[in-house]
Amino acid sequence: MFRCFAGPSGSSSTHSTNNYVSLSDAHDSRLESLSAGRRNGQIIQVSAATFDTMSLAHNILLKTAHETFPDGPGNQEANVWMSGGRSWMRKEMCRSRVDERASQDQQIKGIMETGSGNCGEYAKTVFAELQRNQRNVPVFKVLESYQHSLVIVGDWRDRNTGDHAVVVDPWQGLKKVHT
Repeated sequence: MFRCFAGPSGSSSTHSTNNYVSLSDAHDSRLESLSAGRRNGQIIQVSAATFDTMSLAHNILLKTAHETFPDGPGNQEANVWMSGGRSWMRKEMCRSRVDERASQDQQIKGIMETGSGNCGEYAKTVFAELQRNQRNVPVFKVLESYQHSLVIVGDWRDRNTGDHAVVVDPWQGLKKVHT
């Protein structure tokens, strides 16, 4: 968990001003040291179709992160603080406005209008966009450990696809495309 504080270290001024910085622009170099998505330094060859799918997923991640969710997720303390509470407020509006029984298009419309959510809403927007663009390959929205939503393009159970299914993790700050 990260905590962010306004002003220089040790400053206790009661007149400090909080400047808004979008977390879409933030970069933490420590994330590069994570082994997620790496196969022990091995170069893995993928087909042109898999590479095209990965490229499309990357572009969709950039679009959803910067355009749809400008304040970041509403359940992360750093996002809530840096957005002046907007990310939490938008998430609450999204949860009260989006009916889980509604059609996918209605859910996406509600998510985009409120501009916030948590990993489930992030995954729903990426899932819907990939479904629109990948008509010849199955797209799945999956739940990992009942806590985190991911999107998978391609059927990993198919012998021809296997390890080359594309896994898209749309979570803010860790946006990754794997195969």
